[in-house]
Order: sequence, then structure tokens, then C-alpha cells
Amino acid sequence: MNKDLRNRQIVGLRRQGLTYQQIADEIGISRVYANIIVKSLAPELLTRPRPIANAEQVVALREQGVALHEIAARLQTSVRYVHRTLRRLRPEMAALTLRDLGLSEEDLEENERLRTLLELRQPVLARRTAQRYLRFKSLAQNGYSPEEAVEETGLGLKYVNAYAHRYDVEFTRRKGWAKRKGRAR
Repeated sequence: MNKDLRNRQIVGLRRQGLTYQQIADEIGISRVYANIIVKSLAPELLTRPRPIANAEQVVALREQGVALHEIAARLQTSVRYVHRTLRRLRPEMAALTLRDLGLSEEDLEENERLRTLLELRQPVLARRTAQRYLRFKSLAQNGYSPEEAVEETGLGLKYVNAYAHRYDVEFTRRKGWAKRKGRAR
């Protein structure tokens, strides 16, 4: 195959939205070589064009009550894009709902940090905080000790205690837990 023809084919595939790895696999070259060709012939294509979700679809799905992360999954885009689109087109629909976060009214009343994040319209931080809060609340409700929560979450005891304090969650204190697990105190 002619070198110029191959280079044009690489740029053409990149314009179609293929990743460098997909281009390399299809043509039989290295991913780095594909990047070098695109960089030299079409630098505007260095970042891959992503499929942009139709803004009307985002609004229509939100009107049906679909959560932000579900909209993002259906339209194969990011939660951030969905949130920004809604904030731009329909600001009243951009506010995160409790359903978006999997929370109840009581959870929101108990957790000041979550309330603040929702008021500031920080969807990613609010979602991550809500997931962590629900996980720690579930562990505490199921009677876990801090040490058992460490094993369950993979976090250190210091972090488990810090999150428990932040989310106002109380773990049960079980005497002899370290002995039962074969550990010395």
C-alpha cells in the first residue's frame, strides 16, 4: 500500500471517531505511529470526536423523570455533559433529585455535606458522596464494627473513622473482634 494512501486512510478513520488503537488494529500499524501521522497531517483531530448526545433527547428523558446517570448511559455520554446541557437549556431540570442519588428525605436531613453539594449543583461530588454515605450507613445498620468496615471497604481504620464521623454514622464496638480474627491488638 502506498504510504500517502495509508496516511490518508489513518486520518480518515480518525475523522470517523476511531481510537488510535482501533486504527492501529485495522491497518496493522502501531498506535503510536497512528498518533504521529494524525498529529502531523490533521492536528485538529488529536482529541477524538465523541458522539454528542442530542440536547433534545437529554431534555426529553429528563422530563420523563430519568436520572442523570441513566440518561448518560442511554446516550453514551458523560453525566457532566448531561448536567451541563440541562443547565444551559432548562436550568430548572438540572437540579439533582434524591432519585438521582438514591437518597431519602431523611438521608438528606441527616447529612449536611450532601445538602450543600446539592445546593451548589455539584453532580459528580454529590453522587460520589451519596454512594459513600449510603455504603457506610448500610454497614453501620448491619452491625459492623469499625474493623469489619475496614475489611469490607478496603480503607484504613483512620479513613473509616473519619467517614463515620463525617456522615454521623456509629459502628458497633465488638470486644474480642481482633482475637476472633486471629489478630493481636
